[in-house]
Amino acid sequence: MVPIQSFNSNDHQIFLALPFGQGPVLIIDKKIKIAQTIAILQYIAKEHGLEPKGTLNQAIAEMFASQCHDTISAIQPWVRAVIFEKSEEEILEAWKTVALPKFRDMFAKFFDEQLKKNGSGYLIGDTVRISIQKY
Repeated sequence: MVPIQSFNSNDHQIFLALPFGQGPVLIIDKKIKIAQTIAILQYIAKEHGLEPKGTLNQAIAEMFASQCHDTISAIQPWVRAVIFEKSEEEILEAWKTVALPKFRDMFAKFFDEQLKKNGSGYLIGDTVRISIQKY
């Protein structure tokens, strides 16, 4: 289990100690701090041999990582409704009209097809892999 410490920007001591003043941050051996999600994922993937094997599998993994990014971008109206604490009615409306249809049509359908096609229970190959999409 990886311990996670949650705080907000009002906790100035912790906030100021973070690289770039934001999270997430991976702390290694209580002294090395790696910020930025992509950098953290790249480190974990390389350190633990979790990168997709072979250029074809890497390309397929990147294709699905890009689709995840596109889906997250498409559901932003719902995400903003939640983050900015809109009314329950506005959040539910954004869920029904934006998030659910986009998630179903842009994400679930394609991932489900790939899982069935691969047949191993994984998108690619027969083990866990991490794909890092750089933006």
